[in-house]
Amino acid sequence: MPSYLLSSKISLISSHSTKVTIFAPINRAFVNYKFAIKSSGEDRNSARHSFILSHIISDGYSVASEDGSFQTLKEGRVIRVEHVNGDIVIDGRAKVVGKVEGVNGVIYKIDNVLVD
Repeated sequence: MPSYLLSSKISLISSHSTKVTIFAPINRAFVNYKFAIKSSGEDRNSARHSFILSHIISDGYSVASEDGSFQTLKEGRVIRVEHVNGDIVIDGRAKVVGKVEGVNGVIYKIDNVLVD
């Protein structure tokens, strides 16, 4: 991803006037996960940027609301939020295990990463 695109997305996140929702994997979510380097030649920094952008939506969405699909800051990446047996599940694999509210949005702690 060109650095100017990444910097514009980072400024979006740090803006107090724009609401964002971040799905942040807790530490144990990374036990079996390693940043994958795509066969297309993606370098580690690009892989990290893709990972981060795949966990952020530019909306102050409350997962307590309703089920839905949402575009992440990573172009073409959509995540699905569902309520299953009292749990809030993201993409059928990550459960919301906590929540931190901020001035410009909310961070949901999740128990799994949202990328393969």
